[in-house]
Order: sequence, then structure tokens, then C-alpha cells
Amino acid sequence: DAYWIQFNKLRKSINIQIFPDGCIDIVYLFKNGKNKQFVVGCMTKPLNVCLEPSELMFGIRFKPGCAGSFLNISMKELTDKLIPLIEIRDLGINTIGLDFILNKNNLIPDMIGRKLRRIYLEKKINSNSKTF
Repeated sequence: DAYWIQFNKLRKSINIQIFPDGCIDIVYLFKNGKNKQFVVGCMTKPLNVCLEPSELMFGIRFKPGCAGSFLNISMKELTDKLIPLIEIRDLGINTIGLDFILNKNNLIPDMIGRKLRRIYLEKKINSNSKTF
């Protein structure tokens, strides 16, 4: 259905409240040079997420009823749960890094790719700049 990105470019943690929308998401979290992938099931209550400085979340949202055949699992089993993707289905993406996603336009739409590249470059520039 959609792709989304959340990036914390502040120097402090931010809290984000995610409201139930009836959708299932596959989320890719980049943190300190490492990444994790997980599935967020349909929620019956809001979910609070803390995003640390320079953390980036990239998500793929599935409309209600559309993720079941892709993930090969009953959606009831995912309700109000956050489960590592590898436990549900090995998509062969557990070793893909941010650089790979940024350089493969066929993985994500061009608009998302451009935004990810811009965020990544801003982060790289900010981490290389020195304060006097």
C-alpha cells in the first residue's frame, strides 16, 4: 500500500505515538550501523516508540487483509504484536545494510530512495563536521 520513513535528526531522543490503522507493517530499523527487521501487527491501542538520535525507520505498510498471503501467517497471530521478521518469513534481507537500499532503486520507489539518500548524506555530513 505505502512506504514510510521516520528519521530523528535531533540530538535527543523523540517519542512517537503510532495510532491503530488496521494495517500490518514490515519495519526496517537502522541504529548505530546495525539494522533490525520486524513485523508490526494490527494494533488495538496506540504504540509508543522512542527514536534515538540518528535512528532511521523505513516501513512498508500493507492494507488490511493484504499481508497474510505475503507473510504466510494468520493476521490474528500478529494482533498487537511486534515480531522479528525472520521468525515469520526469511526474505533474505537480514544482512542488507542502508548503503544497499540507498543504491538499489529497484527495491524502493525513486521518491523514497531520494529522501533516504538525502537523509543519509545529511547524517554523514553532520557526523564529519567539527564544532569549533
